[in-house]
Amino acid sequence: MKALLIVLITTLSYAHDLSYTRYLKVQKSLASDDFQSAKEVWKEICSKELGHYVKDFKFQGCTKDLNSIKALRESFKTLSQIYIRNGESLKKQGLAIYECPMAKAKWIQKVGTVTNPYYGSKMLNCGRKL
Repeated sequence: MKALLIVLITTLSYAHDLSYTRYLKVQKSLASDDFQSAKEVWKEICSKELGHYVKDFKFQGCTKDLNSIKALRESFKTLSQIYIRNGESLKKQGLAIYECPMAKAKWIQKVGTVTNPYYGSKMLNCGRKL
């Protein structure tokens, strides 16, 4: 009985859905090559949203010194995986998963024209909706 209770508590604590509000701000900032804005919101995500995901996914993006847009974009790949696997329902929010074959990475954005966070203005519309 005690083991069942521990499993139930653990399951409930991991049933948390992540909100896309801050994530989408980072995605848009990276697509716009706005490093400062992306980094500000990134810090909010780390301090207010990720919680146990940092440990469970071995996500080092919250502990690294992300001092360039290139480093932030690289960590965004893992952050996107976390949100894709653990976020709220995408369709009911008008969101979809997109993929960039050049970056070999996925991300979430509002349904519509591709705005690639991995290459920004260099290849803004590179990618496809999955």
